[in-house]
Amino acid sequence: DSTAEAVAVKSLLGHRLCSDPTKAKAEWYSIVEGEHMLWTGVSDPYKHTIRGFLAHFNHQILSQANMRFRFQNGSVGNFFFAGARLFFGSLDAAIFLYSRVSRIPDQSRVLPSISTNHHITLGAE
Repeated sequence: DSTAEAVAVKSLLGHRLCSDPTKAKAEWYSIVEGEHMLWTGVSDPYKHTIRGFLAHFNHQILSQANMRFRFQNGSVGNFFFAGARLFFGSLDAAIFLYSRVSRIPDQSRVLPSISTNHHITLGAE
């Protein structure tokens, strides 16, 4: 059984931004700033943790001044995972954090199958 908070976190991390570039960017900033309705039902400790890694990801985007990031159809969960990976500098640590925050069952295993500096593909059992 999932708690209401687990459902809210799953909804947040499973959310994809819209396909319109302007609307997707506005929605992203609403999420990073903690104002989006997707935060409803997420407790402050979870919200601060998730927002911290989303903000870190956002900072990394902004620091690439010569590149424009395309937010459309972006996955909040992927952005969270990327923020954790960049922060820790460790794929294993990012997998561990994502597994705990998203409450992936303990008997599940998440394994990186391809890992480069630009792309990561995960497999789950």
